[in-house]
Amino acid sequence: LVISSVATLGTICGIIFLVAATALIVSVSAFSLLISAPFGIAVIG
Repeated sequence: LVISSVATLGTICGIIFLVAATALIVSVSAFSLLISAPFGIAVIG
């Protein structure tokens, strides 16, 4: 019983960590894209 609950908790924590890491990567890349976009437009223009 203890082992299964620990495994379930570990799985939930792993999923939460994965989702949080994905969201962090997406937000960082979107943020950098947002910052670099005006410079890219200025260079192209």
